[in-house]
Amino acid sequence: MQFQEKSKWDYNWDRRHFENSDKKIETKRRNIFLIRHGQYENKVHDSERVLTEKGRIQAKLVGQRMKEMKFTFNKVWVSTMVRASETAKIIESCFSEPLPIEHSDLIREVCPADPVPPLEGYDPAESELFQETICAEAGFRQIFHRPDVKDPAVSYEMVVCHGNLIRYWTLRALQLDPQGWLRIGVHNCSVTWITIAEDGKVSIKTLGDFGHLPKEFQTFN
Repeated sequence: MQFQEKSKWDYNWDRRHFENSDKKIETKRRNIFLIRHGQYENKVHDSERVLTEKGRIQAKLVGQRMKEMKFTFNKVWVSTMVRASETAKIIESCFSEPLPIEHSDLIREVCPADPVPPLEGYDPAESELFQETICAEAGFRQIFHRPDVKDPAVSYEMVVCHGNLIRYWTLRALQLDPQGWLRIGVHNCSVTWITIAEDGKVSIKTLGDFGHLPKEFQTFN
């Protein structure tokens, strides 16, 4: 079986000058944990899309999971949408100290790219898609980059956001076709763990891990 020749890995994918490009070992490393919000009420307006009782329990379970890792989180990015903000508050309640939370409009739920293959009944307007893809990409560039000079040797960050973004960002980080984002599914309050090394290498530790959720709390909406 023949395979098409793949493009070479772009080590300067974030367009940040890598001063130590001659190093043969990886030094600094960023660990990014993408957490999808809990199950929410399927209402029209964002203000009404609050977590269900099951969603609040899911958030508590993922918060306990993150606490058990015993990492010191340098930053917690949180979407400004209600369901994500509620999830983040419950996660924070699992920790003995306040978390360094920063809310961002750039990580709100959007359609990040026109999916390939297309999904029947899923046909966003061209103008809407144009605006939302820009937002998804801006969120990616805000959060995903190699460690800065001022960063610690190993850092840990949480991003409490949405399923569409997690799927899109995962493909973008791996330099794979992001239009395949709808081929991936992530549960509510699942954990996707991505590492970014100083030399530009990116790897996934877990994708949509939901092992901390009992069967009755494994949902997608």
